[in-house]
This record gives sequence, structure tokens and C-alpha cells, in this order.
Amino acid sequence: MMMKLALVLLSACAVSGAGIGDRLFRTYTRYVSFPTTVQEAMAGGWVPLNGGACDARYGVPYVNGTRGLGKHNPTLLYFSRTGEVSGITVDVHGAAPPQKLIDMRFFEKQGDMYRIGVSFRADPCTTTSNGTYPIGDRAVVSPGGANISLPLTVAAAEAQKWSVGSCFYGMGTHYFYDLTSAPVMSWKAENVLPIVTMFNNNGDIQAFFFASWTVQEQIGDANDWEPVPLPNDLMCKNMCDPACTFAGTSFWSTYHVYLRDLNLATCPNNCTISCCDKQ
Repeated sequence: MMMKLALVLLSACAVSGAGIGDRLFRTYTRYVSFPTTVQEAMAGGWVPLNGGACDARYGVPYVNGTRGLGKHNPTLLYFSRTGEVSGITVDVHGAAPPQKLIDMRFFEKQGDMYRIGVSFRADPCTTTSNGTYPIGDRAVVSPGGANISLPLTVAAAEAQKWSVGSCFYGMGTHYFYDLTSAPVMSWKAENVLPIVTMFNNNGDIQAFFFASWTVQEQIGDANDWEPVPLPNDLMCKNMCDPACTFAGTSFWSTYHVYLRDLNLATCPNNCTISCCDKQ
């Protein structure tokens, strides 16, 4: 397993010359915009945490000051010392994630919740501004922990043995990574890397989603996650394999983060949801 992970870790040195996107928003069908600069954040009511101290992994944490940090608002945005967005973390509440994923340091315990994130820039506390990349030039899962760089192109995903799935309008084509048997899926929930990537028609990263098998939504409140939790058969709509299942759980919550214009990710034959080649 460690050898397979090493193939992914090596990608930390491969940085896309085009950056990872030009905008930042969340949640399928809701499309809530995030600020991408400190100025936008403060104008929108976001406030720094921890006295504005900079976390070397992500940057300076900001929370929506109106909503506060909690189950109803699990998101922190981070900004570099020059004011550019530099990362995002999401807190998972309730039952602990799979022990395997905790041991692999994808999740960091924070009181009674578990935090997972993606950093967008190297050394956000020390580097100077690079306006070429409005969102950043990398996507590193759990920096300082699992420290796995997501592929930024389809070519990189395929070279790193991610498993191709279905296409959705606005998201693009899904790619999953099995931590034990890539590129073959073991169909065990604990083996799914808890962030799924999506790529657009140009082959560039379009979006990613955080995957939790502890349901995060409540009746009447999705808590910023997707509007409804997905039973396994609906989670499998992200794949194009009739063998799909996810042993070990029955439901998933997903939290999509979009990086580019939705219209850059279309699917063949005017299909919009769970589009596979056979369609």
C-alpha cells in the first residue's frame, strides 16, 4: 500500500503551469461563491481565527463571522500573507471517519470533530504574491498529514492510476483513487481516498469533493454539504461500473468545491447526470 501511495506523493513536485482555477464556490445545485482574497472575505463578513496567526500548512484561517464555525458551517477558508486564498478545510461531525483514514492522517481530530483540507499554495505564510494563480497552483490533501497531491490534469490522474467514473455537467468526469488496489477499485469504503477529483473538457481539474461516510446533513439543513446524503447506489452514479458498491457504509455525504466555470465541463450527447460512454 505504501508503494502505491508513493506514486501519488511524487506528484507533489508536478505543478500545473496554468494553476488550478480562477474561481471558488461550493455545493452542487446551490453554487455558493467563496471569497478569493482577504479583501473580499472581510467585505463579506469573514473574520480571522486565532488572532490571525498563520498555519504553515494552509495559511491564515477565516470563518464566516455571521455563521460561526460548527456543524451548520463546517468550513474554514485560508489566505496567504499576501491576501490570496490558499486553502480550505471542512469539519466532519458525528461518528469518527474510518480508523484507516485517521491512521493515514487524512483527518485531524479537533475536539469532537475531524478536519480534512486541501491547500492551494506552497508556504502560504512566507511566499510573496503570485497573481498568475488566483486560486493557487496545487491541491494538496491534508498537508503535514497524508500530504497527497491531487492530479491537476486527466493525464496525471491516469498516470497515477486513478479510476475513471462518470461525467456530470458542471463537474466533469469523476476520478476516484483506491488506497489499496488502484487502479482497480476494491469497493471497500475505507479504501476510498476521501477526496474525489473531476476534470473538464480541456482535461484540467474542474472540481473536487470531500467524501464522508458519516452523514452530515440534517432534516431541513444540509449544513453546507450537498442537499441530501447519497445511499451507495447513488454514490455509484459517480462511477460507470456495474460492480460498484462501497462495503462498510450505506450512505455518503459529499461537499463539492468548484474551481472553474461550469460550462467548461459538459458531457457527450447532451447528457447531464451520470454520463457514461455506453450512453
